[in-house]
Amino acid sequence: MKTFDQPPDIIIFGGPGSGKSTQAEFVTERLRASHLNMGNIMRQVVAERLPGFEEIRTHQAQGTLVPDEVSAQLAQNFLEATPKDTRVVFDGYPRTIAQVRDVENIEKREGREAAALYLRLPPTVAEQRLLKRAKKEGRADDTPEVIKDRIALFEKTIQPMLEYYSADDRLITINSNQSIEDVRLEVERAFDQL
Repeated sequence: MKTFDQPPDIIIFGGPGSGKSTQAEFVTERLRASHLNMGNIMRQVVAERLPGFEEIRTHQAQGTLVPDEVSAQLAQNFLEATPKDTRVVFDGYPRTIAQVRDVENIEKREGREAAALYLRLPPTVAEQRLLKRAKKEGRADDTPEVIKDRIALFEKTIQPMLEYYSADDRLITINSNQSIEDVRLEVERAFDQL
């Protein structure tokens, strides 16, 4: 693992059903960090009618992705408002290699660096977990076809991001195919490498 000049921010990657948000909350609490949850930030912008809310609301209503420059601006605003001595845990962003590059540029401007934590989960296990969750929570929109599409999209987009962080030894991979507590313990041990 790369040696950092200061404790790095943490970008948590994980596909559907990997427990990404659960672990992001744990990491945020454990590190006393700021939690950058892009979905929550966008919902807040819309709810409070902050600058850019109309564009975000339009994309949400159409079910399309918000343009990278909009999410990059939200990430930049978040990092600028976060004290330099407070780490940031990224949850749900970045999702593409273009967004990774945006984050890297923002981090450099803010005098920060990031390490990536990847919660790896086999697609078949992810599918089982999501189907079980959909049934338990009555999610009518989480059909087997939709779930397979979400997993396939994640598998297609994750590889370039993993290669990017792996290239300069900033990637830690965690086996997410175990209990929440066992994943948490493995994540805890990963902090020793940072």
